[in-house]
Amino acid sequence: MSGPRSDENPDAPLEAAPGDPLDDAGEEDAADAADDDASAPVPWWRRIDPLVGGAVLLGVLCVAGGLLHAALSAPAADRSAAPASAVPTEPVAAAPAPEPEPTETAAPAQTVVNGHPLPVDCAGLYTRDWTPDMEGLVLSPGWSDPAAYPGSGDETVAGLAAASVELECVWADADAAGERSLATKVSVPSAPQQEAAIARMTELGYSCWEERSGTRCTAEWRGDGGLSGDSHFFRDGIWFATRWVGLAPSGYTHDLVAAVFGD
Repeated sequence: MSGPRSDENPDAPLEAAPGDPLDDAGEEDAADAADDDASAPVPWWRRIDPLVGGAVLLGVLCVAGGLLHAALSAPAADRSAAPASAVPTEPVAAAPAPEPEPTETAAPAQTVVNGHPLPVDCAGLYTRDWTPDMEGLVLSPGWSDPAAYPGSGDETVAGLAAASVELECVWADADAAGERSLATKVSVPSAPQQEAAIARMTELGYSCWEERSGTRCTAEWRGDGGLSGDSHFFRDGIWFATRWVGLAPSGYTHDLVAAVFGD
């Protein structure tokens, strides 16, 4: 509300009437509000630039997310396993060593001559047990050395038989060498060796003849030690050379032939 104009000066500015509520109170309230706004503290989040604040908040979220991912992706054993000292361990028994497999002794190789397999031991040299015919002698006693018994009473013939020998068997006393014995050598002579042996025996007066598809030669001597002799058989490249002293069992050479040749 405006005060009254002065009649004397109608152009003078209006003056507030005394007691007008707009004059002092309104101005003081406005001034006080302005002073309060200027002096009141502004919160820190209002003073931060919006872009800078957003960047800081994003960094905080990234760090927190990385820590959470590391915690969740850690192996379960790392998060839950008890310390090694707290877990009791029992000694592991060593596995027993495997037992070695028994090895079999290789059988002697068998020689085959012109389709005829030769025996690999003295037991295979006969078709039957000759012990009852040997007057107490035994086959291959442990003390004996068959090589020490010649296949003939003649050194030349004995040397030819030993040169190509495949098997040597001897019948002798069980405990020691005695006056009686019988030794047989199974040899595989070459054609010249066989011819030389038969020629030598013919020269010495051996009796030789054809028998059982082969050649048989025999001889006997009587000396201070009693009766001794040779019995030889040649067939298909195989030679049975037998030297006997003190006994000559009947049918012995024929059994050698039957064992190897089957007749």
